[in-house]
Amino acid sequence: MGVMLAICSLSFTAFAIPREELGDRMSIVLTLLLTAVAFKLVIADALPKVSYFTALDKYMNAMFALLFIV
Repeated sequence: MGVMLAICSLSFTAFAIPREELGDRMSIVLTLLLTAVAFKLVIADALPKVSYFTALDKYMNAMFALLFIV
């Protein structure tokens, strides 16, 4: 959970870039989104396969939503 929190908190650094440089801002957030997806794929093998949403699944989905909103 800590790694995902770090990835999502880095997305707020995009607000430090001026508004005129929209491409740079979007590239930062898109890179972090792809990093989060890669991290989820890496840890998927270590987690048990269950048919319901766990607290970690809800947390990860909330972090993806935060990255998407930013």
